[in-house]
Amino acid sequence: GRAAKTWPVMIAQTSPLRLLRAAGWAALLGCGSAALAAGVVLDLETARLALDSAGRAELTFADGTAWPVTPGSAMELEAGGSSFPVRTVEFSGERLRAQFENGARADFRVTCGRGFALFQLAKLETPAPAERFRLFQLAAPLPATTSGQLNGADDHGRFAAVMAARLNVHAFNQHSGGAHLDRAGCEHELAPVTPGRVGRRAAQFSARCDGRAGGWSMSGREFPAPLDLSGCRALRVWIHGDGRGEALKVQLYDGAGGYRDNYVTIDFTGWRRVTLTNCPINTLRYDRVTTLNLYYNGLPASTAVTCRVDHLEALLERGDGARTVVLEDFEDPASALWSPAARLFCVETARAHGLEPAAFGVLACRAGDFPETVQRFEAAAELPRPRPGGVWSKQSPRVRRSYLFLTSFRESQLDQGLALARRGGFDTILLGQESWSDGTGHYEINRRNFPDGLEGLKRTLARFRAEGFHVGLHFLAASIYPPDRYLTPVPDPRLVKGAAAVLAADIDAAADRLPLAAPPAGFPDEDGGYEGRGTVAQIGDELVHYAAKTSGEPWALEGCRRGHLGTRPAAHAKGETVRHLVRAYGYHLYDLDSSLLEEVAGNFARVADACGIDMIYFDGSERLQGDHWYYNARLHDAFYRRLANPDTLLQASSFSHYSWHLMARSASADGHGDLKGYLDQRSGGFDWLARDWMPLDIGWYYGYDPSATPDQFEYVLAAALGYNSSMSFQVSCGAAAAHPFTGEILDLIGRYERLRLSGRLPETLRAKLRIDPALTAVKPGQAQPDLLEKRREYRLIEKDGREFFQRVAYEPWREIKPADAAAAVWPLQVKTASARPGVQIHAPKGTEVVDPWVEIGGRRWEWTGRLAAGQFLFLPPGGRATRHAPGLEPPETGPAAPDVRLDSGEHTARFGAREFGPGPVRVRLTLELPERLEF
Repeated sequence: GRAAKTWPVMIAQTSPLRLLRAAGWAALLGCGSAALAAGVVLDLETARLALDSAGRAELTFADGTAWPVTPGSAMELEAGGSSFPVRTVEFSGERLRAQFENGARADFRVTCGRGFALFQLAKLETPAPAERFRLFQLAAPLPATTSGQLNGADDHGRFAAVMAARLNVHAFNQHSGGAHLDRAGCEHELAPVTPGRVGRRAAQFSARCDGRAGGWSMSGREFPAPLDLSGCRALRVWIHGDGRGEALKVQLYDGAGGYRDNYVTIDFTGWRRVTLTNCPINTLRYDRVTTLNLYYNGLPASTAVTCRVDHLEALLERGDGARTVVLEDFEDPASALWSPAARLFCVETARAHGLEPAAFGVLACRAGDFPETVQRFEAAAELPRPRPGGVWSKQSPRVRRSYLFLTSFRESQLDQGLALARRGGFDTILLGQESWSDGTGHYEINRRNFPDGLEGLKRTLARFRAEGFHVGLHFLAASIYPPDRYLTPVPDPRLVKGAAAVLAADIDAAADRLPLAAPPAGFPDEDGGYEGRGTVAQIGDELVHYAAKTSGEPWALEGCRRGHLGTRPAAHAKGETVRHLVRAYGYHLYDLDSSLLEEVAGNFARVADACGIDMIYFDGSERLQGDHWYYNARLHDAFYRRLANPDTLLQASSFSHYSWHLMARSASADGHGDLKGYLDQRSGGFDWLARDWMPLDIGWYYGYDPSATPDQFEYVLAAALGYNSSMSFQVSCGAAAAHPFTGEILDLIGRYERLRLSGRLPETLRAKLRIDPALTAVKPGQAQPDLLEKRREYRLIEKDGREFFQRVAYEPWREIKPADAAAAVWPLQVKTASARPGVQIHAPKGTEVVDPWVEIGGRRWEWTGRLAAGQFLFLPPGGRATRHAPGLEPPETGPAAPDVRLDSGEHTARFGAREFGPGPVRVRLTLELPERLEF
């Protein structure tokens, strides 16, 4: 931005909008000729938004800091394959009129409040139908931190966003010029330098990766017109290497899904001319190449790399001889390849989802004032704004409370469910879809679990509320599950269908082969299971499940199971259409552009309103029929607007720019197996949620695996403290009863919940409980010793009336078979002095252990007795031994374990038992380290 300017702030509460003409604005700011020659200036009190007569926009904050002027017109119409920028912008009263170069006109009603300007399209007149309407774009300086879903940026505490105010308005951001992307934690610059290796200039490609290895960065541009590179046998380029081992990738793209990727490992220094022939990916349509991209892949951790690139050309061999085509000479100082000076925050509509209605807002304020600013904007724009507990959702105390997610639950388990919720200190009980619904679509109640149907579900949830809990329903909102009546016996015509084909011959009702007149392009090759798109086709009113499709003539779908899902097998005539019935996560989708959306939302609201629910979890919100930004918002909004309670707490598996206003929080979701690794891997998203002002829910973390030990959940709970996040625990009553640590896990959840809500933890301590960014590279379930060294784990301990966090290191589990004596002896590496060892022993299914012991450095940890299959023995340093069996009962205790302190270095551990088998036993050592976190 330019040097800081100041102006006297003029506030008139009676006037929602203030207009300053260009001459007065320039005099007031003292900007002179350097300022945007503004035709219209909107006073937001916190900032001023200026548009010149040609529609270019500039934002200046109250402290005088100006963001970059938009490159070109902030508004643009696309019609007939051409783009038409604004010709003039005029303002009168509270109306803004934009005239476009093709003669089109757009009139906006403008309302200003503190920190925002709301633009509502009142009239759009075009001489010819328009395909796209870019409503506005605002430029932000590149050093600013982007908030992707908010479509805004924070530059040194100054925040601005361009936000959609209607479902059909697409909010997105992009660099000015070409495409420029980085993996999270990486940054790059592509800039012209002199001298070049060929000609005056070359490109200098610099990038830096954070502590997580394997980073990537990319800059690219489209060619002015598609290139015909038919006969391309190689690419050739000059590269000045830095010898740091990164991979430089040259990529060509055809605009239709085809790529050519060539890699060069930068293991050399100085200039080298490289000919690229080997293509790991080569699906390019060479007769119409549209795009050039330059990538770094495999960026080394915590390292900066810099190479120069010059004179990139394609070597062609055709029937008329060999020739070269220069793809990029890097001589153009205005090339879109160069790293841009600004990021553009845009809003637009398109014919596909309706050019009208259209409304958007420009928000500008201090970063810390964003919650109050956006609430004023939501009210002015009449956007949805739930207030759980009477407080705006992002700030509601309920959003910070944890919840119990009960699956496969039935009314007869009410007392067990209450006992679990009480012991864990949860605020809300959420029932899984399979518990309460017999099938999504009509949302009939599952009478196997609730024999009295809706009355039984109401009775159960009322009992939960009477015991002090909020209640919620989980469901897959975009789904139709069999045997719902929208699928069978006659499929509803408003289900989502994909690829189409035509029958090549008549078939009878028993035919197991569907002959097709052309290749079944777009029909899935295989079912794909839970993650697949399914192999279900529809002909007339019949559903057919096919096993395979032919790869050559005669074309057909084969291995057909007729009358699928209870539909009626029937004869079909040559020429009838066969359509693929699209599936996601095992269910079928309904068309969100059809009237069925309102029907299904109404069916759900009938249940939710009758039960007086307080929370909804929209699962499966990421796999929809088209543009996620649009259909995600359309789905959530339709269900929300049918609810009787507008202050329901809403959560979803994914959210979009518009549905951000609806969602109270977002989750890392579905932690299972290696819970620690799962959390590590997903922790990389926590920062971007924070940048989007979206509260975090660390969940769901599963209680189904009876081999999951309490330390796995304590790691999750410590992270919840670090990020001040709710935690959600998913379990069924049956799984809880079969798990040896359910009671301990629930006690931990309740204890950590009380501590987190107490506000006793200082920020300095919470920061130490957050996850090292390098751990996002963890692959759950795989041993990665070097990476896992960065994991910091603690136990919350109370001693002499004081609580503290004790640092603990957990060794990997060792599996010891009865006949494998070598595995019973292993080295123990201690990296810090005065480490206190402990022992954990597990008898897996099919194994019993009698009188087990572990010896370290001449001291023995032992238990006299039997470990039955599924039981655990814990021998903590200096604490009493405990034997853990399935159920909620307290563990059996034994004598105190040794309290030994080991010096740093290598020690020998040895396992033994009077007898064990027939299967292996699992043994793990723990080390209490000297570090404590006091508070």
